[in-house]
Amino acid sequence: MTRRSMDSRMSVDRTDVSFQSVTDLALEARSVFDDFDKDKSGHIDAAELGNSLRVFGLNPTMKEIYDMINEVDKNGNGTIEFDEFLAFLKRSYRKPDEIKLDLKKAFRILDINGDGFITREELQKVLTKMGETLTEKEVDEMMEKADKNGDGKIDYEEYVDIMYPIGT
Repeated sequence: MTRRSMDSRMSVDRTDVSFQSVTDLALEARSVFDDFDKDKSGHIDAAELGNSLRVFGLNPTMKEIYDMINEVDKNGNGTIEFDEFLAFLKRSYRKPDEIKLDLKKAFRILDINGDGFITREELQKVLTKMGETLTEKEVDEMMEKADKNGDGKIDYEEYVDIMYPIGT
């Protein structure tokens, strides 16, 4: 195989991967859209969006729900059709490499002394600088949830697991 044909083949493979990602996103989006569209009307209205978000433990106000709809609703009819939903997801979709980079940057910020671990003290110090006022108990709960191996500190893998639980 010549270098030229190998380069050509590699670019086709990259295109296939990109196409596959978009196809997977569209299929997943259809499934989520259909779950949100409880009355199967072909659009998601404010009540359906609010109820669906509450299933995920969110409790948006009606103003927040209408703000979300207005952000996505391109034809201005007050509801979200599938094409609007898919367009929003495509705009919001981030490649795994981008997510990994952001996670590494955030971990480095939390790991103040650069030793490869986030201690309870580092976590509390950074959160305080960010304006988060947490009780000792809340910080302890955060550490306990993230520190899977129980060594009293959060390594990068534990951090990724808690921040991006579906993996990267």
